[in-house]
Amino acid sequence: MFLSQLKKFHTRAPSPQLTLLYSQSVNATSILSSKQNATSEFNPADYSYTYADEKETKNYASELSNCVKASNLGRARAIHARLVKTSWFVLDSLYLHNHLINAYVKCGDTTNGLQLFNEMPKKNVVSWTALIAGFVQKGFPIEAFSLFSQMHRSGIRPNEFSFVSALHTCSFSENLSLLHAYQVYAMIIRLGFENNVFLVNAFLTGLISHGMLEEAMEVFEGCFQRDIVSWNAIFGGCLKFSCEDIPGFWCRMIIEGVVPDEFTYSTVLTGMAELSNLVIGLQVHARLAKSGHGSDMCVGNSLVDMYLKSRRMCDGLKAFEEITVKDVCSWSQMAAGCLNCGEPLEVLRVIGKMRRDGVKPNRFTLATWLNACANLASLEEGQKVHTLRIKLGDDADVCVDNALLDIWLRQMREGPLLCTPRYPGSRLPNPLVILRHCFLPCILEGSPECV
Repeated sequence: MFLSQLKKFHTRAPSPQLTLLYSQSVNATSILSSKQNATSEFNPADYSYTYADEKETKNYASELSNCVKASNLGRARAIHARLVKTSWFVLDSLYLHNHLINAYVKCGDTTNGLQLFNEMPKKNVVSWTALIAGFVQKGFPIEAFSLFSQMHRSGIRPNEFSFVSALHTCSFSENLSLLHAYQVYAMIIRLGFENNVFLVNAFLTGLISHGMLEEAMEVFEGCFQRDIVSWNAIFGGCLKFSCEDIPGFWCRMIIEGVVPDEFTYSTVLTGMAELSNLVIGLQVHARLAKSGHGSDMCVGNSLVDMYLKSRRMCDGLKAFEEITVKDVCSWSQMAAGCLNCGEPLEVLRVIGKMRRDGVKPNRFTLATWLNACANLASLEEGQKVHTLRIKLGDDADVCVDNALLDIWLRQMREGPLLCTPRYPGSRLPNPLVILRHCFLPCILEGSPECV
């Protein structure tokens, strides 16, 4: 239903020259001129060159391509300055101009890239596409869509690279509605590119980013060619909006012989963790063990999360140990899982090993650590965490302070405080002061029972 309506969209819509123009966007030139300090790969096509020496031209093009790979804007500007001094550059400049535009925008100088584009005596689809792709990659989706509209109005037919960039603008900007993605995809269908897997994947991403998972699934089912990126887009959408659909898609993908990658494993395992679906999770882990992706940090974190949320702490610890490179998120997740499994002593062991490995705890680590101390009624350990919380300063949040308060409350239930710790600069210098501020509003409102 959705696809049939989409195929009729272009004929029902007003003139493409009007519908494709983003009504609230302004001219990209005027925007970028005020921003002087202001991802798709694209290789400009090889166009004929009459006046220039063929070898010299290719050398310049190769140098500019190397500038893009190294993000060397200074070198690109130097090459441009050298080219301006040549007698043939202005006469026979389309090929090198396209390389120059690509170098400027990919290296981050969108202002001079646009100025060079506007000064070009001739432009082709490569010129427009290089500029649009660069604007998308550098975080100017609205301006990129405006340029795509201008290209369409100028009579130049977009190619598949142009369409990919145009669809990406609809994914990266909240100010571009789904209507713009529909308009672009209607053009894609009219020009016969609807079976291009790269365009289908870009459209899927745009639909999912706007919350249209059902429509994305319909497009996914209707395309003749699907690759791992297509499956990953659907898995990502299901993880965000409909986790219960992940097991079915996983089984289908395996039956169809598609080989999962790191993103697939990470997404599916995270979905199984949310569903606490240990059966499918074990199947995924078995296939993961044969794939060689188990040492990847993101995949490892997702696998650990799946086991911990299924309350399989021993398996979670084994999976955790197999992660070759662990960051603070890995350690914090492991500690939180141990706490949820009712093992506060294991939390202290994990965090102790983390500190010995030189990993600095963050506020989530501290909150877990403090909750473990509260469960163990360990005031001494809690004071150590309190010291680290002071060092974090504004990086700590209310969860850490709540956990710290819980320790003092539990300690006061056990008996009177033998000492009142004071830490210079702490927001929580005295537990009695904390209690007074917590419960005073209840007393003033006449609800002493809440105490």
